[in-house]
Amino acid sequence: MLSRLGNGETGKILRGMCIAVFCKGFSVVFSYLLNFALAKMLGSHGLGLFSLAFAIVVSASFLGRFGLDYVLLRHAALCASSGQMGVLAAWSRQANLLAGGVALALTLCLAIFGHWFCTEVFGKSELYLPLIAMTAGLVPQTLLFLQAETLKGTGHIRASQMLQGDGGGVIVFGAALCLSLPLAIPYGVTGAATGFALASWIAYFAGCGMSARLFTGANQQRPPTIANLLKLGMPLFIASALSLVVARAGILFLGAWASATSVGIFAMAQKLALLGSNIQTACCTVIGPKIAVLQKNGDTHELATYYRNSTRLIAGLTALVLGGVTLLASPLLGLLGPDFVQGVNALRILAAGEILSLVFGPTSITLITTGHSHEHCIAVGLAAAVMALGGLLIPLYGLEGAAIAVAISTLTQAVGQALFIRRRLGFFPCIIRMG
Repeated sequence: MLSRLGNGETGKILRGMCIAVFCKGFSVVFSYLLNFALAKMLGSHGLGLFSLAFAIVVSASFLGRFGLDYVLLRHAALCASSGQMGVLAAWSRQANLLAGGVALALTLCLAIFGHWFCTEVFGKSELYLPLIAMTAGLVPQTLLFLQAETLKGTGHIRASQMLQGDGGGVIVFGAALCLSLPLAIPYGVTGAATGFALASWIAYFAGCGMSARLFTGANQQRPPTIANLLKLGMPLFIASALSLVVARAGILFLGAWASATSVGIFAMAQKLALLGSNIQTACCTVIGPKIAVLQKNGDTHELATYYRNSTRLIAGLTALVLGGVTLLASPLLGLLGPDFVQGVNALRILAAGEILSLVFGPTSITLITTGHSHEHCIAVGLAAAVMALGGLLIPLYGLEGAAIAVAISTLTQAVGQALFIRRRLGFFPCIIRMG
């Protein structure tokens, strides 16, 4: 079995990874081009306002999804393997209606309380108009992930990566390049935010077309009840809310305690450090559904071997990329302007945290796709608590303090989830065999 897995399954992983990383690569390139161009056009202060508005809206979209994106990922993998596409179509429709309603409610809340939020919480009245413009894209940002996870679970890797990413996939950032940059010339940060919101809607309608083709010919089935979706999504919703603390707290804390310039510098440092996570996320497009099926079949040995081989492939790619980013931190940030060089140490700290965390592999997606969402939630909660305590470093050490807090909380989450995998699935997730 080891031989078969080493040849057949590793080949499948590699082929899937190539497709996913290729598509993800375009998304990352477009994302970086957008941020690099905005940094040149708007300066570190303007980029900081754009990044802060982006972080708030993307965070709200996490809450709007209510954990239903991961619910759909698991059910998509299981329904596709058993040919129950009608059942999956019913689940998808109901989940999209629920998440869309939550996202619309959050949109109205930001529209009503946005000015107070910007002035009282962040102390930046100039953030209000960019935030309102960005909020116009909150509903599609929420639903894009449900579409992408459904496509991912059914094996449509290329289509899922066109939609999915940190704020969107290839379509979102490609459209944003065409819309945000021209609008930023006359309207500044608000124009850039408006362009991004429009790009989100374009990607959403493209996703609707992909989903329609996926369910062509599927028989009508009874949808799950809202209560059932809420029950399944609640642990993942809590985990998503706590994940925001880990993923976005550095930017949000700096937004509350430091200048918009510091936010812009940190946002670019973090974006570069997350290149490793972007590679792992792309690879999880292949790995996640396969793990769900292996766990359902009850073959722990095959699951552990598959996981370990996948983790080694991911670790090799990410070590190469993040090693280069760490070595070239100063010239990379220097391309954006002299202000951004202040983020060199923060970038190196963040990259170190990412490298150490990736040693354990895709722990989050493994717990989620195997039905252990409560354990995922506990681990993320622990990381959020560490991040909240680490946030005390930010007033004292600024950018470096934020980077240390994020790096430690990220590593804490990975270790916690690895221990839960050992307990629930019977093997310790790591690039080397342990126990």
